Amino acid sequence: PVQATDVYQDFLEIFMAALHHHRQHYSMAGIIQNTDVEVPMLVSVDPLAFDDVRLIDYDVVLVRNGVEYSNVVTANYNARLPISTFGIDILRGYVAVDATICGNDYRFVSTHLESDYDPIQLAQASELIGYLQTETKPVILVGDFNSNAALDEATYQFISENDFVETWPLNHGWNHQNPDGLTAPHDPDLRNTDIHLAERIDLVFFRPEMQSNGELLIKSRVIGDEYRERTRSKMWPSDHAGVAVKLAIPYKRH
Repeated sequence: PVQATDVYQDFLEIFMAALHHHRQHYSMAGIIQNTDVEVPMLVSVDPLAFDDVRLIDYDVVLVRNGVEYSNVVTANYNARLPISTFGIDILRGYVAVDATICGNDYRFVSTHLESDYDPIQLAQASELIGYLQTETKPVILVGDFNSNAALDEATYQFISENDFVETWPLNHGWNHQNPDGLTAPHDPDLRNTDIHLAERIDLVFFRPEMQSNGELLIKSRVIGDEYRERTRSKMWPSDHAGVAVKLAIPYKRH
């Protein structure tokens, strides 16, 4: 059968347009395609009248214009969740890039781990940490890890035990309206009128060697957890709140 090709919503395109509207100029450094799934869709009261709907999931790293980047690596995890009903696997992946800021090089990595089966999630984290094990540059690791830091769940604990430090507990803070850094969930339809975020699963980690030249100042805040941040139609921007982190890293003396 012919795959659906008419694009209804391209969230990367929407996001890039919003950045441009606010005079924030970024370009795409790396992208990995994950799951590509297509299912039947009813289009009328006739039970035999079908069309189809297609969802393609990506992980993307954007870089601010003017920042030098190189050595882009993208990959899907070997560990994946099988969905036997549709005969597909749910793919997850990561994007890694080198970025040079103020003459110093950093490895920036973004990922989205499995949400529905903890053993596969942990296996994906193990693959990622294995990939980063030999990295000599300071590493900043971000993503939706689907592992609740507030409860020290298994994947969060595994990453922490492999020399990664989460930024939120070290937060000097832009505000303290959400002191636990909770990011999920909003309702699936994004129309919840109460805020019931209960998990801290959208996380930023770094490796301790970034502190070797002096004190690392960290300021973090959650975005998308206040009523004023809803759209004009009273919808939340996403089913997760986001996290903005400012790392004031001591300059390395050459």
